[in-house]
Amino acid sequence: GGSRLPGVLASDVEQTALFQSTGYRERERRILLNRSLTDFRTPVDRRLMQLRRRCQVVSVHDVTPDNWWESCVWMHANRTRYELRFKDSEDALISATFWDIVPLSKSWGVQAVGMVRLEDTSEARSEGMTTFLLAEAFLDLQRNGAAVIETQLFARDTSLVAIFKELGIVAYDEGVLFAKEG
Repeated sequence: GGSRLPGVLASDVEQTALFQSTGYRERERRILLNRSLTDFRTPVDRRLMQLRRRCQVVSVHDVTPDNWWESCVWMHANRTRYELRFKDSEDALISATFWDIVPLSKSWGVQAVGMVRLEDTSEARSEGMTTFLLAEAFLDLQRNGAAVIETQLFARDTSLVAIFKELGIVAYDEGVLFAKEG
């Protein structure tokens, strides 16, 4: 997941053609997705109910940057990290970090958040932990006034595509990452 610059939008046919005509070739695609949170409800299944009994989701506000680069990029942004923990532990199993997209969402007329980082594992995905974490994060963001969630992922990440589909997050465009041949 992420909220980075996605490359050239696939819907921007002229820009895509320009890059291709000057020797750039498509290297990778990112799927751009969003979801309205106004009608969001968590999925219900046995795995998620078992996780609710064993785990909790904790929000950490004003996340400290991990390095100088993140400090430069995120200095003026409000970020919140959601951590999935066992109820008897302070250690995060997996986490997701969101930023308040104030500069952009103000012109959209809604409060929007972007998921900038998802730190999970394939095991967490298969056990439903990632779905549980994101669903609980979305509920908290919804309670705090967020109306839209924005994110993106690499098209090759099929397991995350399935999780996003389960959560009702839908694709609206693709970003094309180009590389110069030669």
